[in-house]
Amino acid sequence: MSTAPTEIKVARAKSQLKAGMLFRLDSSNNIADDIGRQLVTSGKRMTPQEIQMAVEAVTPDTIRAVAQKYLWDKDIAVAALGRVEGLLEYNRIRANMSSLTW
Repeated sequence: MSTAPTEIKVARAKSQLKAGMLFRLDSSNNIADDIGRQLVTSGKRMTPQEIQMAVEAVTPDTIRAVAQKYLWDKDIAVAALGRVEGLLEYNRIRANMSSLTW
C-alpha cells in the first residue's frame, strides 16, 4: 500500500472487474438479484454499459485520491476470529496508516 498503482495494474483490475460483472449476469435470476442490490444500495439501477463507463473512468490518480481521503491517517476497526497470535496490535497498524505514501 505504500506505492500508487501502475497503469498496467489498474488496466488489469478494470478488465477483471468488467469480465466478472458480465459473467455474473448470465441468468435472469442473477440479473434480478443485481437490479435489487443496486436499488437497495444506491436507489437506482445502472445499466451494464453505465457501470463499464464508470469503471473505465478510474485512473491511478483516482485511486490515489480515494486512498488519500479514506485510508491515510484514519482510525480503523480490527476484528479477528481464531488464532490471533500473528495479528499486529492496533497501535502498530494505526501508526502504519499514517506513514503511507501515495
